[in-house]
Amino acid sequence: MNRARHSLVRSCACGMIMSGFVVSSPTLAQPQYEIVDIHYADTASYAFAISDDGWIVGNYSWQGWISNALVWHSDDAQDAVDFCFEPCQSHYSRPRGINNVGFAVGDDEGAADLIDLATLAQTPIRPDTPSGHSKTYPEDVNDDLVVVGRYRDSGDSTHRAGFRWTPGGGFEPLLPPAAFYPHPLAINNVGETVGTYELSTGEVIAFIHDDQDGVQDLNDRLPPDSPWHLEVANDINEAGEIVGVGALNGVPERAFLLQGSVVIDLGGYLPHGSEAVAINNPGEALIAYRDREDSILFTPDGTFHDLNALIVTPGDWDVDRVTDLNNNGQIIGVIYVDPGYAHAVCLTPVTCPEDLDGDGTVGQADLGILLSAYGSTDEGDIDGDGDTDQADLGALLGKYGEDC
Repeated sequence: MNRARHSLVRSCACGMIMSGFVVSSPTLAQPQYEIVDIHYADTASYAFAISDDGWIVGNYSWQGWISNALVWHSDDAQDAVDFCFEPCQSHYSRPRGINNVGFAVGDDEGAADLIDLATLAQTPIRPDTPSGHSKTYPEDVNDDLVVVGRYRDSGDSTHRAGFRWTPGGGFEPLLPPAAFYPHPLAINNVGETVGTYELSTGEVIAFIHDDQDGVQDLNDRLPPDSPWHLEVANDINEAGEIVGVGALNGVPERAFLLQGSVVIDLGGYLPHGSEAVAINNPGEALIAYRDREDSILFTPDGTFHDLNALIVTPGDWDVDRVTDLNNNGQIIGVIYVDPGYAHAVCLTPVTCPEDLDGDGTVGQADLGILLSAYGSTDEGDIDGDGDTDQADLGALLGKYGEDC
């Protein structure tokens, strides 16, 4: 469903390749995005997950270490609702997943809850363990309020399991045979769960779980001579497409997209460690690069796009890491304005790039902006190729007089 790896809270108004890669080309229509800085007050803030209607959950930190959860749906960060997961004992509240019917999951140092975002009413998620004390870390929730995540017995470090939980049915362990450190990470509305676990040998395995077949090693789907070993499955969409990270020809940290039994290499855009962190139902995937300030969007036509090159909002924008996207193409991530000081950001697709002044109509004002920028700046760039030229003028005139 909707969740991300590292970030903050709030809403913004906000063919196929088997090997190698295609870099976005000016001959193709490129997506464009407006970006909003959604940091909360004077804090370091992070966005973790976004729903289809633009609700965002995340958290912020202050006084160096105290973290509270946030949720909002507005362009004004002051509308954010500040809360913590009960019992608020450690001041480290972290929402981890959100669905499309108004619920989120998270925890406060292992004290986990399902929260109704409209009322902030919380339902505890607590497993029964031998010692009676547990740490529970939910990761995602689907529209049927099925929650997946992991927990461990605080009194017995060897007692740990992945789980699936429902308000009426309680806990169901998701523990593959002989698995250590099981970690479910995402669930879709079909009820398929993906994640990772480790064997006693140290081998890391990407898995999928469904009601019919139980837990399955995703590597069992691949041909015997496949050069891939899939290690972590981060997300799954309704079509069953899975993204994550694995090893290619023995080289680790390679982003992948799995479609049935076919693995598509998503790590070839840059020669660095990569991870695919999220995928939506249209098949757009987000790729983050380890130790690099690069945020990449992969589209179903097989094209890689540098997100920072697609931002049309004026200013010096440089998204350092992407964390989640919804089915309408909105993307959340983080910008580090200073070392260790993060601002959450939200990117919204521009559906009418010809409307340069944003008044909802393509008209004289937009033509004036384009002609002023013609041949000199990218302020009138409509087709996303980085300049203002004849192609942009033709696109604007083709929409002239129309409402967006």
